[in-house]
Amino acid sequence: MKRLLIVLSLVLMIAVLAACGGQQAPAVDIEATVAAVQQDAAAKVEEAQKAAQATAEAAEKMVAEAQKQAEEAMKAAEEKAAEQPAEAPKADPVAAIKKAGCTACHVVPGFEESGNLGPDLTQIQDYWTKEFLIESLVDPDASKPEKCPAGPCTAMPPMLGTLTEDEIDAVADYILSGGKMAAGEGEEMAKEEEATKEEAMQPGEGEALLTDEEFEQAKAIFFDRCAGCHGVLRKGATGKNITPEALAERGRDLDFIKN
Repeated sequence: MKRLLIVLSLVLMIAVLAACGGQQAPAVDIEATVAAVQQDAAAKVEEAQKAAQATAEAAEKMVAEAQKQAEEAMKAAEEKAAEQPAEAPKADPVAAIKKAGCTACHVVPGFEESGNLGPDLTQIQDYWTKEFLIESLVDPDASKPEKCPAGPCTAMPPMLGTLTEDEIDAVADYILSGGKMAAGEGEEMAKEEEATKEEAMQPGEGEALLTDEEFEQAKAIFFDRCAGCHGVLRKGATGKNITPEALAERGRDLDFIKN
């Protein structure tokens, strides 16, 4: 029985082999496969290179556009700056106070020469505002006391005709700071003015300016006429103090006295 089963198995195997024809599976073409893979990779690399080049060109274009816009903005700013007037130099409060002659009637912080006709400007910092001080400089009659008559209440002239707005603003800051705000400002000008005064006050060579008789006559004229409003040895009522320093600024030009 076993022999029969073995024989049948052999016959069946022979039949199967005969049906298949005894052929083997075809071999794979390795070279063609490798070539296809290489071709596909090369195509992808080329595509990536093109994309990178396009990105670089776009970035370069964006940089160029940004640079152009920056140059245009800078040019516009320069043109605008050129159109604007140059900033005026800051007003010197020391020079402005001398120009207005404030010390003829007021005690002013930082000034040795002073008058006693108007308020002491070294004592107002705690209760005068800048706005009120500027208003008082521009229009002295703007704030009238209750007992003030209908006419002018002060002998002080409006300063806007003598000083610019910037100078008035600088004077107000200087006074309200007690003279500390402009410490150092105007020092060079003050030195130059002092040198001019000393030079003008030096006795000249040659004959005396006045004889004894002319001096006595000039003295009488001063006390009978000038001293009514101006002070030297005594305080005047409304005019500026006539001091050697003040006259030195005028030099020998006496037309301002005659007229």
